[in-house]
Amino acid sequence: MTTENRKRRRQLAKSALCTWIFLITGSGVLWWTQLAYAQDEPPVAPAQSDSPDILGGREAQPGAWPWQVALVSRFAPNAFQGHFCGGTLIAEDWVLTAAHCVEGAETSFIDVLVGAHRLSDSGERIRIAQIIPYPGYDPFRGENDLALLRLSTAVTYTPIALYTPTPGETEFDYLRGTVIGWGAKDTAWWQGNVYPDALREVSLPLVDREKCSRNFGWYDMITDNMICAGYETLTMGACYGDSGGPLMVQRSDASWVQIGIVSWGPSGCVAVGLYDVFTHVSKFTDWIATCMNEPDALPCRGGDTFEPDNGPATAQQLDGPISIQMHTFHEMGDQDWVRLDVEEGKEYLFLTARMTETVPFLRTVIWLFDANGRTPITYTETPPDVYWWGIWEENTAQTSARLIWKADRTGPIYASIELLPDFYGQVYGSRTRYWLTVGEHRQIFLPLLYTLE
Repeated sequence: MTTENRKRRRQLAKSALCTWIFLITGSGVLWWTQLAYAQDEPPVAPAQSDSPDILGGREAQPGAWPWQVALVSRFAPNAFQGHFCGGTLIAEDWVLTAAHCVEGAETSFIDVLVGAHRLSDSGERIRIAQIIPYPGYDPFRGENDLALLRLSTAVTYTPIALYTPTPGETEFDYLRGTVIGWGAKDTAWWQGNVYPDALREVSLPLVDREKCSRNFGWYDMITDNMICAGYETLTMGACYGDSGGPLMVQRSDASWVQIGIVSWGPSGCVAVGLYDVFTHVSKFTDWIATCMNEPDALPCRGGDTFEPDNGPATAQQLDGPISIQMHTFHEMGDQDWVRLDVEEGKEYLFLTARMTETVPFLRTVIWLFDANGRTPITYTETPPDVYWWGIWEENTAQTSARLIWKADRTGPIYASIELLPDFYGQVYGSRTRYWLTVGEHRQIFLPLLYTLE
């Protein structure tokens, strides 16, 4: 992974939601990772009453957080320069991190650094055997931002438990959580982002969805799959490079459990009235357990959340004027089918598009079928010039195939989306992610703007 590519990934992340929101990843500045020394019996983590303060925080006690890992570029000369994200060891051979940290990456590009405190020390690099991003990850909303990494070798460091709600208790009953990572500790404009060599920690108050949403301005931006934390004057918290790391709470027995994954927050890491946003871990524990037990299960090897949808009998019924969904081609021969009701005389749009720069451009075919699901009506495919030239564009979403059809009937029809394999061999799974847009096609005429000279 080149430095330029890493810069592009961070620029993409920063523009994914809006100009003042960023994904807290260091994948654009793969600069730091720490190594902690192996501990046969790691010291007990500091009590939450110690008030650990990453940005505006303090250096952690060596060995206090044995489950913290760093994701580093395999091609970097050292861990400090190669670090780009964090993660947590949740079993002897499994790491939990953010999906945007590994979006589009191959296992041969990334090492997991375990037992680390100071990046300049000699830690233990472990290769990755499998990358499993959550099938419903939405890079534009920062939704469902989590991924599992299966290590090629089991390690002996202590893993962290994941929080599971109990009757009468939620994460917010703990009031405060702790974040750890090697992210930027200072973002002052006159000196640029300053990255630490040693692992840092900070404690923040937990913020409920209503308050977090109200301050961000759009209620739908913060979902139940997210947790917010931070002070209303956000001058300490997670920052660039902390992505994938944990938000933790301490139980009354002094044990720690993970409730969140560092995902996104205000651009520049500091703000007034805005908070850090984390993936809500307890919403995904069933999926995590499934993939740890059966890594080859369909939801873990690239199947999207609409599977099975490989034919008219299992086609998904679309309702409403327009539908936008994320799909994948998880294996050779996979197709995505949808069913919708049309009205004679109206125009309908069927469109496939590349999701982000971090996944390959796909050549697709869109077929329309009659109500029986067998009789073809029409089709379109990715134009050759779009394939040959479109793959070099920098757009975050590129049109692959586009079909506008004027209905000559009223009633149900089917649409099938197929993949045209690449000339040089096709990779299937989570990297074949694309947007599917289906709905009524309405022309919108925007006013002309003139300038007087």
